[in-house]
Amino acid sequence: MLVENGWLYKKNEIELLDYIFDIVIKYPNSASAKFELGNRHDYNQGVHKIILGIK
Repeated sequence: MLVENGWLYKKNEIELLDYIFDIVIKYPNSASAKFELGNRHDYNQGVHKIILGIK
């Protein structure tokens, strides 16, 4: 549900990334949130470094 709520920001990539990143911080064991964060960075041709420090 948390990841799906992020799509409220689908027209603003920066807000969407901020939302998903916040979810990853709040719920570090959420594979769905990490997956979505990775997808967004892939989509935006971002670097994967942002997810390396997340355990």
